[in-house]
Amino acid sequence: MYAMEPRTHVFVRSFIISLSATLIAFSTGAPLGFLIGLKEFRLKPVIVSILNGLMGIPTVVRGLLLYLMFSRYGPLGFLGLLYTPTAIIIGEALLVFPIVSSLSLSLVERNKEVRELIQMIGLRGHQAYSMLIRELRVPLIASFFTAFSRAITELGIALIVGGNIEGYTRTITTAIALYTSMGLIDESIKLGLSLLFLIFFLSALARVLEARYYAEGRRDTV
Repeated sequence: MYAMEPRTHVFVRSFIISLSATLIAFSTGAPLGFLIGLKEFRLKPVIVSILNGLMGIPTVVRGLLLYLMFSRYGPLGFLGLLYTPTAIIIGEALLVFPIVSSLSLSLVERNKEVRELIQMIGLRGHQAYSMLIRELRVPLIASFFTAFSRAITELGIALIVGGNIEGYTRTITTAIALYTSMGLIDESIKLGLSLLFLIFFLSALARVLEARYYAEGRRDTV
């Protein structure tokens, strides 16, 4: 009989991988979104369109491209990243990067008073980003939850570049796919319900944070 990896191990591994990927994406994607939101330049619509287009690329296509990059004869094959948690982290970071950038851009454009204050004071670079983070920290946390939820529910990248190796690269989504193909429906349902509970919890928490933030903002302006 097939010996299944404990659900706790799979869940914790998925959490760590997706959290790492989201942190990487936020450390690069949020500054980009802030930069685009604060600046007015000729190519701004083009860059926004590119970010929107990147969000629509299927995860299996992303996984295939990364596989070609990390495979033995690929340009990054010498790194030995294929079928490792690091490969999944890189793939998920690339997946949520345009999401983070778009959400950060949307926050800057939505909160015009903060953007106008930065421009009026004349803040630049690190100082401008620091003020944006300070003033928009609550909706930024909500955006982080949204990006993390997208990362942890990803399947194509984790399956193709991770290899679904038991005890090493198996995540919640790849485990569900494997157990379902093996006819272990009960185990798949348990994992699926655990994932759904986490996603719904994070989604509800993000909504509450954003609602309270903008409600307090409206009261402050009255």
